[in-house]
Amino acid sequence: MKNTYLDYGHSDKMGPRLRAVVQHQLIDDLTYYGIQDKALFFDWTNSCIEGHDEQYLDGTVENFSGIKVLNRQNIVVAEGWMEFLYDSSENFFIAYWEYLNIFVSGREIQVKADGGIPEHILTKIPLTLRNKL
Repeated sequence: MKNTYLDYGHSDKMGPRLRAVVQHQLIDDLTYYGIQDKALFFDWTNSCIEGHDEQYLDGTVENFSGIKVLNRQNIVVAEGWMEFLYDSSENFFIAYWEYLNIFVSGREIQVKADGGIPEHILTKIPLTLRNKL
């Protein structure tokens, strides 16, 4: 199912290319938390700006909260707050979940309550950039 939401909340600063990259990376990150379904779509309606921002591709990315991820049945499977790392000198960008709750059989489970870069994301960051963190 395609995202039918026309209201992108505060994430409306992301252009189509940037939004596609962010959503793809966030869906990939969900697999680490047990959500294997790749046919997901995003509800950015209640997204809020929570901190730093960067220009990338065709828009501005921020660490947004209030992001919902839904399956083909229009059921929320995850909700959280994203974070990202961007280094133009390394030509490196990655978006990941900063805080995350998933929903299993209607039950909400907090799977990432602490901020910071998770180990599985650190392994994707080039060593030269990791040394700057």
